Amino acid sequence: MSESLVHLYYIIVLGALLALGIGGMAWFVYHKRKRRAR
Repeated sequence: MSESLVHLYYIIVLGALLALGIGGMAWFVYHKRKRRAR
């Protein structure tokens, strides 16, 4: 496996984790706000 491929793999994995974390946080905040608005 070449170095560039490993680098690309790491970038994809980190990006996916970051997107998942941001999405989860946004979903949590959205539901919290929705409940409070009631």
